[in-house]
Order: sequence, then C-alpha cells, then structure tokens
Amino acid sequence: MLPFLKKNIKLLCDENIPVGFIIRAVELGFDVKKVSPGSSDAKVAMMAKKERRALLTFDKHFSNYLLYDPQKYAGIVVFRIDPPLVSLILKLWLNFIVAIENQELEGKLFIISPSGFRFFPKS
Repeated sequence: MLPFLKKNIKLLCDENIPVGFIIRAVELGFDVKKVSPGSSDAKVAMMAKKERRALLTFDKHFSNYLLYDPQKYAGIVVFRIDPPLVSLILKLWLNFIVAIENQELEGKLFIISPSGFRFFPKS
C-alpha cells in the first residue's frame, strides 16, 4: 500500500479502463472492481451506487449532472486522456490522489486530463 493512501479507496472501473491500469492499482493497494464487458451505463451507475465505489471511466456522459448527479455517488472520475496509455493514466491518477490529500471523493465529479484535474461541486 502506498504511504499516502491512508484508507482503502474503493474503485469501480468502467470497461474502458485498461486492464494494465487495474492490475497496477490493485498492486498499489486500491480496492478495484471492473464491470463486466457490455454492461449498460445504467448497470454501471447502479453498481457504483450500491457498492459505494468511486467510478473511473473515459465516458464523458458520466460527467453530465442531469444524468449522473455526483452527490448520489461515492465519486465519479472521468479521464480525458488521448491516447489512453496505461503509464499516463496511472501517473495522472497517482498525481491526483496525492493532490487531493485523501480528501473524500464522495459526492464529487472529477475530470482528469494531462493538464491537471477539475472537480465539481467546488467547495
């Protein structure tokens, strides 16, 4: 487990998150679950809510407040990285985790890109 990871962060990875990222995240101490291939967005959203896992995805529509209100989730993280290289995704994810200093993901939407990250709602 990483020294800055004070508690186990539960993640749900959408099917578009590379397996290489998932393997490394588990090795680093994250509690990761991946959705089944072909799962509908409704099923992914329901699973994230039911299991209280922060959703990691590349699907931009999960950043739509009207469809997926972040306050109803344990966190929504949308990556905007092209091409989705495992090494870059992992680097940006770890930079993000360090930057938020173990603040709660709960109820927030985060957009992560090579230029940094944004979150909503802003406190």
